[in-house]
Amino acid sequence: MRVRIKNRASISLFARHKTWLAVLLFLMFFAAGGIRLYNIQKPFVGLLPVREFRSAIIARDIYYDLNSEKIPAWQREVAHISREAEWSLEPPVLEWLTAVTFYFAGGEQLWIPRFYATLFWLVSGFIFWQIARDLYGAETAVILTTYYLFVPIGIIASKSFQPDTLMMMFYMACLWAILRYDQNPTRRHLVWVMLASGLALFIRPLCLFAIVGAFTALLVYRFLHGETRPLSHVVLFCAALLLGLAYYAYGLLIADSLAGQAEITFQPHLLLRREFWQGWIYTELDAVTLVGVIAALCGLALLNSPRLQWLLTGLWGSYVVFGLIFNYHIMTHNYYHLQLAPTIALSAGPFVAFLWTHVQGLSRPRWRTVWLGGVLAIFVLLASWQVIQQGRWSPNFENQALATEIGEQVHHSTRTVYLSPYYGRPLEYLGLLSGAYWPRPDTQKLYLGPEVKWATVSERLAEIPFTPEYFIITDFREYTTHHSDLRAYLRACSLVAQTENYLIYEHCQTDIGQ
Repeated sequence: MRVRIKNRASISLFARHKTWLAVLLFLMFFAAGGIRLYNIQKPFVGLLPVREFRSAIIARDIYYDLNSEKIPAWQREVAHISREAEWSLEPPVLEWLTAVTFYFAGGEQLWIPRFYATLFWLVSGFIFWQIARDLYGAETAVILTTYYLFVPIGIIASKSFQPDTLMMMFYMACLWAILRYDQNPTRRHLVWVMLASGLALFIRPLCLFAIVGAFTALLVYRFLHGETRPLSHVVLFCAALLLGLAYYAYGLLIADSLAGQAEITFQPHLLLRREFWQGWIYTELDAVTLVGVIAALCGLALLNSPRLQWLLTGLWGSYVVFGLIFNYHIMTHNYYHLQLAPTIALSAGPFVAFLWTHVQGLSRPRWRTVWLGGVLAIFVLLASWQVIQQGRWSPNFENQALATEIGEQVHHSTRTVYLSPYYGRPLEYLGLLSGAYWPRPDTQKLYLGPEVKWATVSERLAEIPFTPEYFIITDFREYTTHHSDLRAYLRACSLVAQTENYLIYEHCQTDIGQ
């Protein structure tokens, strides 16, 4: 199904050296895995720990249920209450896999789900290699796959306990299946499209627009060239999408468990704010690199295959639509740009192929190898430097010893109010306690809309679904800068413990006119 493009090199570097190609691919994937496994036992600071510790809280509750005979009842209760307090998002597939592995491993080790995340990304990278090789040939595909394996957001997501890399694995499988179906529209190939798309959307629905964009773009391209697809195939494809989204449709329309998340996801007023567009561009470039974006734009300018033009137009158009709808997250969460990585790489293909054509004109064949090796080495060294540098930083939330100490101070209460980094998720998990995060008075006015008013202490207390036992303060910078009203409120309460790392107050009913 290879698409032949102009300027394609007539002599392949690997045509007579397939063994060298296999060795090179092995070394690429080995290096990509090694970078991700570096310091895998500690949280990686490049991604929001909120998501990772949310997944850890869910996996712990599942693991405790599986191992209920060996886990004290009070621990199971705390874990269950913490999980129940979490918002409903995607189904806990990775959490279940992790919990089962915890059970057989004999304990909770957070490197295990991070290892799974790495494995899923490497598999997705191998599938991407198949796509790029079919479209551009082995030499260009090697460069594109190296970018995919070492793109910053790919490394970051692969070192975190969250389901995005599993989604990307099925998304890459879906994209490969769509391309194969486009070349040979049999029912068998359509089944693979349906299976991969349904699984990708079930794991996490963020790739919906990209899947629909790719399939629809190639469908329209074939229609314009007089090649129609059976209507039944289109219906089956749509049915697979609906089945994949059934879990989310139920949570949004029937159970109402996803309504709160949906309200945060789309904030219409952000479209008129400069901060939104600046945030989108900044997080995008941080995720996929400026060099990658420039190479992609050059590749789009050199693209002369109508089929690829339609495919990439569908992928880029779907990314724009996705960003406009998920506008709160696209400007604040770097991993929401994860699906852009393969689009960037495939868009850069014609540019890389153009450069390779000119490299082949060098008088000495060894210079071709030097050029190819130099490009690969740059990707690997830059990625390694980034990971090593970020691996030296310490996360700015409580470590295991400190969180355990706090948990013991509050007797592992399930009715705490905390002001801690990352909404207190690391504190909850590591300290084995539960409670609610204390928001600012303005409640993130920029993101929740201009109609949001400043809330008093009493109003914020009324929104907590329990009567607090303790107030825990570990984020002193936030406490000092934005919570003068809370400081005034707590002056009348008993101070349980005070160290350079935390404050703990007993909750008390006070009236300070707030």
